[in-house]
Amino acid sequence: SLFTIAGCFISPFLRVYTRGVNDVNYLQPLLPGAFLLVHLLETMRYPYEAMIHISGHFKQTKASAVIETGLNVLLSVIFGYRFGILGVLTATIISFAYRAAYLAIYINKHILGRDSTKIFCYWLVLLLVCFMIILLNNRLKIISSSYMNIFVLVVPFSVCIIIIFAIIASIASPNSFRNLKKRVFRYE
Repeated sequence: SLFTIAGCFISPFLRVYTRGVNDVNYLQPLLPGAFLLVHLLETMRYPYEAMIHISGHFKQTKASAVIETGLNVLLSVIFGYRFGILGVLTATIISFAYRAAYLAIYINKHILGRDSTKIFCYWLVLLLVCFMIILLNNRLKIISSSYMNIFVLVVPFSVCIIIIFAIIASIASPNSFRNLKKRVFRYE
């Protein structure tokens, strides 16, 4: 939900932040989304990387780290030459997506002993909701004239987004949501 909120408000923020700056066009529509996607994929991998290290399986997954790095470098050169920074970000997105998928499959199969299909479906649902909200928001064209205006818009919007994602998460993964609810509200 935080990446959805950031995706919806990064362009209005950039419009206010770069007002009066005319040397470069900072309002390129795809760059903020590409940066957010890189960070989203990076965030999705953190728990898996931690589980790999904690369970002592780094050696078994080392080859995938090397492949990720090689993929990122190779594609960055190819795409970067043709598309500039957007090409480099695309290469990073592809290599991060590869590593996140590999780690999810490996951990579910070798450590947790379960099928990884469920986690991929869960990721897909959340990503689709995120992109749909961002696309809908971009059609609405949030007009912001100041940082205060953005803040006033972001607070109620954030509450709505968090509620939407909580509802979707509770439907997509009822057991995980029940466990989270127990921890947050401290009851059995």
